[in-house]
Amino acid sequence: MVIIIFPTKAESRLFIKKLSRVSKPKTIKKERPFITKYEIKGKEFLVMVTGMGREILKAVEAIPPGEGSLIILTGVAKALNQSLQVGDVVSVKSVKKENEKSIIDIPLSPFPRLQPVTLVTCDRFVFHSAEEGDLADREGYYLAQRIKNLCIVKAVSDKEENIEFLNKYCQNGKSNIKGLLFSLSKKQFITLIKFFLNSRLARKKLSDFLFKNLC
Repeated sequence: MVIIIFPTKAESRLFIKKLSRVSKPKTIKKERPFITKYEIKGKEFLVMVTGMGREILKAVEAIPPGEGSLIILTGVAKALNQSLQVGDVVSVKSVKKENEKSIIDIPLSPFPRLQPVTLVTCDRFVFHSAEEGDLADREGYYLAQRIKNLCIVKAVSDKEENIEFLNKYCQNGKSNIKGLLFSLSKKQFITLIKFFLNSRLARKKLSDFLFKNLC
């Protein structure tokens, strides 16, 4: 069995759409973490949508015992290394928590052709970080602490965009979209549109890669 973990529905949507074209989905769990099961060419897939940040830990409790020879945490992430480009799909070789020294190695890499990168996990929307690392997300470190047979595959969704203003409107896994839209300046609105378009490209690249290499 392959277990694929997405933090958000938006990140999972395109991949689930691809799976559903070739396999009838079976809903296992209708509340977070949402779990859907597929069978393709005799191989079973569990797709889990967990929520962002520490909410990812709910996935650990929901993983069927004794199953999951391959567990993949995936989704989009911000590039701290500016040599990475929007849409690049990469494999994480190590992860650390922002402002902490402990580093967790991720030795499992079923996709050897992917560029290996380092990941920094932050407890906020990450658009600037002083940490040394290639990527930044909100979940990787927490899951790596709890799961040994873990692979992390990420797609680059943004680079230089300064959208830290989102932190004020996106907290504890909830978004105040109405408050955000009423407060945006013209410059912030243009930046946000660019970010959404880049994120959409990254999600497409990621879903294409996962479907091609797993199914």
